[in-house]
Amino acid sequence: MKLGLCMDNFSDDFIARRASFGELVQRAAKLGYRGIEFTPAQMLSSHPEVSDEEVGLVREVLGKYHMEPFCWNVYLDTGAITGRELSENEIQKTMMKNLIYAKKAGFSLIKTSRDITPGIFQKMLTLCRDLDMKLAVEIEDLEPGDHDEGDVREFIRIIQGEGEGRAGLVLDMDLLMLPAADTGALWNMSFGIYIRPEVVLKNQDIIKGAAEAGYPGYLLCRNGRKASPDAQRQAEQFVKSCSRVLENNKKKIERIRKG
Repeated sequence: MKLGLCMDNFSDDFIARRASFGELVQRAAKLGYRGIEFTPAQMLSSHPEVSDEEVGLVREVLGKYHMEPFCWNVYLDTGAITGRELSENEIQKTMMKNLIYAKKAGFSLIKTSRDITPGIFQKMLTLCRDLDMKLAVEIEDLEPGDHDEGDVREFIRIIQGEGEGRAGLVLDMDLLMLPAADTGALWNMSFGIYIRPEVVLKNQDIIKGAAEAGYPGYLLCRNGRKASPDAQRQAEQFVKSCSRVLENNKKKIERIRKG
């Protein structure tokens, strides 16, 4: 289990030219983060047709500061064409292009919102397998019981079926605390969980339980720059302790297998 940062936390500084992309990645590394979620629509001037030059820059900067390029976040602007919504075919083409950009930049996961339909989500799986990439949909605003309804149920069906190991969710941690939530199943389907450092500290039992159950994904901090230095350090220390629990469990399993 690792602690990551959503780079859009720094978008104000980037847009106002108070810091370059490289300086922001350096800042994230100094804060103790290990990987990032990156939104090209906010930080690449060539977006939506991302240039090889900018893809190379992203890869170079992340390598320089030993930061894992974890999640490439696709912002689907369904109203990009004046007077109408994007068609399913246009959304699928956007996703496919971004999958290739993300692969070139060194990312292992591409994620988008529920504006992608379950049908497009399913069609993307073949290219994901060909490129050895993972695909996720973001779920952040469910009501109790909604995980059994509508498109969310379809996403889950695909994830647990033909998309197993290749497709998943990125969730807000608040959803794991809903009375109707199947917490174990949601952890198992999730590549990343959105949290804030103070949320880590308030929900240590939940996070420790996930580590003990073998959750290998990221805790992705939103608004991390607003957390106090003490909260950030404590959250990082706690996540590291959970990582050690996970590693020890793996070693125990390996010893059992070897007899």
